[in-house]
Amino acid sequence: MRVMFLGFAVSDAMFHEVLSSDRGLPVQTQRFGWSVARALRQADIEVDLVSAEPRTDYPHNTRLIVRGRPFREGSVDGESISFVNFIGLKHLTRYASAQRVATRHGQTRPDAIIVHGVHSPFLWVGLRLGHRWAVPVITILTDAPSPRTAYDNRIAVALKAVDRMLIRRALGVMDGVIALAPTLIEELAPGRPNMLLEGIAPDLPIALMTDRPEGRPPLVVYAGGLHESYGVTDLLQSVRLAQAEWRLRIYGRGPAEAEILRAAERDERIEFAGSVTPDEMISAYAAADVLVNPRPPDNKLAITSFPSKLLEYLATGVPVVSTDLPTLPPDYRDHLTIARAGARGLAEAIDEVVRQDLAVRVNRGQRARAFILGTRGSKPQGLAIKAFIHEVGSAAQVRDRQRSKRP
Repeated sequence: MRVMFLGFAVSDAMFHEVLSSDRGLPVQTQRFGWSVARALRQADIEVDLVSAEPRTDYPHNTRLIVRGRPFREGSVDGESISFVNFIGLKHLTRYASAQRVATRHGQTRPDAIIVHGVHSPFLWVGLRLGHRWAVPVITILTDAPSPRTAYDNRIAVALKAVDRMLIRRALGVMDGVIALAPTLIEELAPGRPNMLLEGIAPDLPIALMTDRPEGRPPLVVYAGGLHESYGVTDLLQSVRLAQAEWRLRIYGRGPAEAEILRAAERDERIEFAGSVTPDEMISAYAAADVLVNPRPPDNKLAITSFPSKLLEYLATGVPVVSTDLPTLPPDYRDHLTIARAGARGLAEAIDEVVRQDLAVRVNRGQRARAFILGTRGSKPQGLAIKAFIHEVGSAAQVRDRQRSKRP
């Protein structure tokens, strides 16, 4: 099987260039795109990437003209598209460039087209080429379309309204959708053939929890976006409410940085480690005794998304504390310590874990790792996507035959 993947996964070298000039820091977009590409390869699917560098609009990103170029990462070949990185022109030029590049790559016809995200140029290029090549087109829904940002002026707001209309029209005729949360299907693509895929767990090195400095208080680690909506404020307050002795170390970037620094000045049990490289983050996980996901379960973000960090946490073999998210699949629950919402609930759950014998924590962490890699790792998720492609393709063929028989 061969799949054309329209999305935002570029080579590591290209992505580092993006980060050097982009305040938006689109790290999760890049990581998720590549996790899907690698999962498809694990399922013996050839992947042809047609990608756009994930840059925010000029002047918030310093590059105005972005030139496309071929790249190779691991066993995947791809090509980035050219575009003018200015609001309005960005979508028009991405559509034209993606159409040209994808048509050239499609000289060897793919068996399916997968579109990563709700980006209207890619959605409509995918639909047009899918119709021309008579192959199914599937969209991966990761978040709501065209969200407003702090940079938007009145023109940007108006253009985004038009963009949302184009996105909804495209989703209404998709052959299939893959979504991180059921709410995304209900809101954006009701009635379309669908598959839930909360994420793809990375195969990280297992943390050796028995290798700990003697007498050191247990270390609790949070890594991710530093936003109030992610529960960071609740997590800071949980330290003050804790009954057991433990320290909190926070990694990431975001608007809550100043609040975290103030909390660290007041309480020596809190440490702000900032943003680190992926390799440094693996070392940080290895040093942790507990990993925590504090996202408030009643927040709109929790209803329409699934935190990719939760899969990453579980893959380390370190015990994980998480709030009771509405998108949490039932089979995760045996492998997490579920915290009640709010600072007190987080404090109680973390206290419970750090008080457990080390052997209990090690055993539970290793079982959680085996579970997440065995059910949500690259190969099982790749095979699940492959089966969905077959299902959607068969349904599309039946539909086309029925249409051809109509008088």
